[in-house]
Amino acid sequence: MKEHGVNLALTCVVLAALASAAHATTVYVGCKGSPNTTIQEGVNAAPASGTVIVCPGHYAENVTVTTANLTVRANGSVKLTGTAGWGFDLAANHVTITGFEITGFATGVYVGPGFGYAMINLNNVHGNGTGIGFSYSSGHNWVTANAVYSNSADGIFDYSTAGYDYFVANTVYENGFGAEDPVPISPGQNNGIEISTTTCTTVAECTAYVVGNYVHNNAADGVYLNTASNASVTLNLLSSNGYDGLGLGYSTGNTISANEANGNANNGFEVDSNSTGSLIELNKMSGNTVFDATDHSSGSGPGGVGNTWTKDYCQKASPSALCVAIP
Repeated sequence: MKEHGVNLALTCVVLAALASAAHATTVYVGCKGSPNTTIQEGVNAAPASGTVIVCPGHYAENVTVTTANLTVRANGSVKLTGTAGWGFDLAANHVTITGFEITGFATGVYVGPGFGYAMINLNNVHGNGTGIGFSYSSGHNWVTANAVYSNSADGIFDYSTAGYDYFVANTVYENGFGAEDPVPISPGQNNGIEISTTTCTTVAECTAYVVGNYVHNNAADGVYLNTASNASVTLNLLSSNGYDGLGLGYSTGNTISANEANGNANNGFEVDSNSTGSLIELNKMSGNTVFDATDHSSGSGPGGVGNTWTKDYCQKASPSALCVAIP
């Protein structure tokens, strides 16, 4: 009996230790009984591959994440506010930010040089300078199902990343009306989503996927490709933006497919003279103020342009061969 009792006691100690170790991978912030009162404290306490759960409340701070494979999740109504800098600065790979309201920062969520594989989803990002921004990121980022609105510069700005970034099923609206840059179409300002200056080792890696977003009522373009190569822009609804629904500037080799652009204040689609080699197909454009579709490049495409337009529908185009009448 004595030996059996010792073994049972040892088993209980081991199980308790294992349970404690498993629990330590999850850190709580602002919850009853938690020692962490700020998100930064929770992030600092969490191990790699751990989870930080933030309980409801208002947190006024800037949060820098330097731990890889970390998930930071709002559990209920969590508001992160500031007056400058980054709301979340993701300075590690494979970081997930989900479920937050983020407002009042120069950039709401930021992924900087050399970092990537971020997952930014189900956040409410508004009232910042740039909503969600990437600069020289290593790429492979996912931005999904966020509401990005009323930011004074771009809603989403992807600058000089290494590619394979995915922007899927976001609602992006009323961005770009801040005082920082009153002139439309300045890179880094005024657009709903801007993909700018893609960099990569091979052309195949220069890929940004902009898929299934609702982009409307932004100050300038809904989606703007600025010196971007091999981007894929598909199944987006681009409406009532202050300039073009979709703009291509100095951009080559992109695929623009199955989008709708309507009611934009300038053109539905506008391709500048330096943008060539893109496939533009199966899009529907209507009710835009100047043209539904216009292409200023030169080449062997329809109407003598430098891009391939095929099976696109619109009401008015320049040149007229770009699309056919909406059935």
